[in-house]
Amino acid sequence: EKQVKVPLLAFNEDDRKRLEGLLYSDQNLDAWSLTALEDVSNRLSIDFAHLPDERRAAAAKTKVDDVRAMNLEYEARDAVLAKELQALSPNLKAVEELDLESAKLEELRKEGDEATAMSQKLARDFQAV
Repeated sequence: EKQVKVPLLAFNEDDRKRLEGLLYSDQNLDAWSLTALEDVSNRLSIDFAHLPDERRAAAAKTKVDDVRAMNLEYEARDAVLAKELQALSPNLKAVEELDLESAKLEELRKEGDEATAMSQKLARDFQAV
């Protein structure tokens, strides 16, 4: 579920509390009466000022039936942007994997140094005999 912040035009404290009661209630929306839902929705005004001019013009001409197509267009655009963002973000696991492999390499170097030292000691001991 996407959490979208919707800019609302100013409304009074009672309306804000009623809206929060609706949004953050443990009750299912089906438990609310149609009258209560209509009352809350009629008091809300969304601030569309941040939309591009062409979108606001299109919204003014849009009928309720056309909203579905517009939503699909926004969702498609959102998917494209999400894909682009994912391609731009670095692979954070790669850094973790590099650190892990570096630690393993250091351990192998340490073991190799110890084996070399042991081999040299054994060679000296053999030469002494």
